[in-house]
Amino acid sequence: MPLIADSTGKIKGKFTVPANVPAGTKLVQFIDNQGSYGEATYTGRGIITTEERRGVTVITDIQRNETTVVLTRFDPLAQTFTLSESHHIGGIDLWVSNRGAKRVIVQIRDTSLGMPIQTVLAEGDIMPASINVNGTATRMTWQSVWLEAGHEYAIVLLTDDSDAAVRVAELSKYDATHAIWVTS
Repeated sequence: MPLIADSTGKIKGKFTVPANVPAGTKLVQFIDNQGSYGEATYTGRGIITTEERRGVTVITDIQRNETTVVLTRFDPLAQTFTLSESHHIGGIDLWVSNRGAKRVIVQIRDTSLGMPIQTVLAEGDIMPASINVNGTATRMTWQSVWLEAGHEYAIVLLTDDSDAAVRVAELSKYDATHAIWVTS
């Protein structure tokens, strides 16, 4: 359904988040035929509560609630990067050394002073059974997001499993697994 701006340029309407879209902050953009646009972020938060008693698991329904600020403290693994050219990015390849037993969430976030901030630009997740630990990459995907050249972003990995581990390569260090020096 097309949305029409009023005489002051305001757009008012509703949208429905399709099923199976992961919770998180999404960029919502409105673009007209002349190239003008507006954008805002929408944050959907799904909550799953699991209680276990006498071997019986009860899972409550997931509810999506709109929020404007999410204050959560956690200890993610993150790597910052800057693109030399602007691109749509829809995934990354990760080398995982131990998959653990719980899902892994990967996010692209904005940064401030070289650190990831709460603004999530894209998000995807993967279950342990789909994670490769045989020395080949695991492709993590999400809905494509536009990233600007010259802007610093962060890839953030989150999981509730302390057994999960990814491989790390440092520029100018020796990679003993592949018997090579890391040069790029």
